[in-house]
Amino acid sequence: AGGGKAGKGDKGGKVAGAAAAGPPPIFDVSDPAVISMLDIRVGSISNPRVHPSADKLYVEDIDIAEDKPRQICSGLVPYIPVQGMSGLCCVVSNLKSRKMQGVDSNGMVLAAQSADGTAVELLRTSSHLTRAKEAVGCIIFMLP
Repeated sequence: AGGGKAGKGDKGGKVAGAAAAGPPPIFDVSDPAVISMLDIRVGSISNPRVHPSADKLYVEDIDIAEDKPRQICSGLVPYIPVQGMSGLCCVVSNLKSRKMQGVDSNGMVLAAQSADGTAVELLRTSSHLTRAKEAVGCIIFMLP
């Protein structure tokens, strides 16, 4: 089937030298060119559900103020209960669509892991935005 990104979807694919608390960074975030490529928007999660054929993936419908909500898959089942997968969140909206275990995913929900690796939470917007319905679709971070 598809071809060739090392480590993505490999069974038993531990990265040599990876820290116990999580995988190594994918990007060098100190490089302004990398950061300037991100289009992070406020989204509102609805209808979170466990993926029909992958018990570690959620499938969510997320409104980012487009014509219709985006369907996004996230590997957060082991870390966040389904009740925690609702409300406003931060979404990377300019990623190429891809299939995750046969289901289309059109973005990425952002989450953060504690330094000791014991807790994972969705990234949420600041409190003044969480009270505003107009926050949905707002650009959180995007440089020209």
